[in-house]
Amino acid sequence: MIDRDKYYLASGQIGVMGIIYLIVFGILGCGAGGFIYAAATYYSPIIYLNLALTLGYGFLIGWLVVKACEIGQVRHRIFALAVGLFFGVLAVYSNRVGWATFMYFKFFSEWILVLNPSSIWSFMQLVAVEGYWSYGSGGDPVKGVTLNIVWFVEVAMILAIVLGYCWKKAAVKPFCERCRKWLSQTGYMSFLETIGQP
Repeated sequence: MIDRDKYYLASGQIGVMGIIYLIVFGILGCGAGGFIYAAATYYSPIIYLNLALTLGYGFLIGWLVVKACEIGQVRHRIFALAVGLFFGVLAVYSNRVGWATFMYFKFFSEWILVLNPSSIWSFMQLVAVEGYWSYGSGGDPVKGVTLNIVWFVEVAMILAIVLGYCWKKAAVKPFCERCRKWLSQTGYMSFLETIGQP
């Protein structure tokens, strides 16, 4: 049992405003960010740039969740982590919707709105049969199992970055419940008794 008189423990409170900020930041970040990330990776021919974009996208979603927790005064770390997981999955899904939209315009002429997860998965497998990008100029397109592995690694990277950033940054600073604000300084205190003069 941790002695609350000696160590700081977050109160675990969330609050209505915290939830509102998380919803707004999360939806805006996943919605706009997902389509921007999809467009950037779709038109980028440089694999290292796409890797950097994937890392940046994960950090963006993680940063937005942490910022929403900070502004909304969320003091529950496990809740922040769960929200990070939710919006991490939503970020991946939003990106897949954007990617499928761009790919659909490549293969078909009319508009389709792809919002069904099963439809997106089916479309991804359809693209995986032929592939749509390759290493170098004139190389064989990456397709089939290899392309699915690339997609899996991409998803794993985004989720790992979002969760890692939330675990490292969300609801870790001390919060003053009386003055209702985060404390900017932290320190360590010693509880050893003073040794008297010999």
